[in-house]
Amino acid sequence: VPFSHSQFNEIGFMDSALLQFGYRHFLIEVPTNWDELTPEQYERIQFLKCNTTDRKAMLFEMLMALVPLKKEHLLELFGLMLTQHKWLSALNCASMFVFFDSRKLWKFFATDDVIDALPSIEWVFDAKSRQNTSQIQEFSINAQTYYGPRDSSMSGVAWKQMQHADQLLSNFTNTKDEDWLTHLAAVLYLPKGERFTTEDDSIEDRVALFAHLRIQLKYAIYCNYVQIREAFYRGFTLPQGSGRPDWKEVSLSVAELGALGTFNQVGESDAHTVMKYFAKKHKDNKPEK
Repeated sequence: VPFSHSQFNEIGFMDSALLQFGYRHFLIEVPTNWDELTPEQYERIQFLKCNTTDRKAMLFEMLMALVPLKKEHLLELFGLMLTQHKWLSALNCASMFVFFDSRKLWKFFATDDVIDALPSIEWVFDAKSRQNTSQIQEFSINAQTYYGPRDSSMSGVAWKQMQHADQLLSNFTNTKDEDWLTHLAAVLYLPKGERFTTEDDSIEDRVALFAHLRIQLKYAIYCNYVQIREAFYRGFTLPQGSGRPDWKEVSLSVAELGALGTFNQVGESDAHTVMKYFAKKHKDNKPEK
């Protein structure tokens, strides 16, 4: 199956690949960074990254997620096989019309040459590849929608909520126990209009409910939070440089200012607001050279 590949280098444009079947061409777009993915693509790709070591198999699965082939592609492929008198291949194509499966179609023609001709997705494996928008902003279960971080500003996420989430990240990193992913989702995602409080007693109810979430979504929530949390902390100049600051130090320091109230009230304030006050206090107290 012939492929040709052209690329748009302008900032903000996806890479494009020209898929050619006989005399027909289909322009397909391949994302070039995390922010260009759909939530479904993000979920599938992050789960693969966390659970697969076979790089070739991973690339194949990722390409299927990024470039979903449709029946129109199968129809053109069927016509091409007939034109080339490849009767057995044409018969195999025809059989796919009954129970169409994009995955089977990919396997039919995804040779190494074809995959090599597609735009690179090496950015998926690049540790420096950054994500600024939340790819898992919400999800629904039992007819109820739960809302989480929407971007790297952590708008709507309380400081104490972020502390809990960071501790759960550490727990999962140290143990690889997937139960911690359920707890992470329960801390980060709340029903619309609800606010996280320092005495939040609804977390355990959500833990029981979110235990039924598909594991792929749990890994996507975990990866999504890691990425936007890093972007969040990069937005502030901190005493120790980059990375997560000491939670207690931040809370006590901001509470001393009095602008956000007591220690507990600081914990219930927006994480972005707390960090803004902390960074400003650090800057104001920094001795002049």
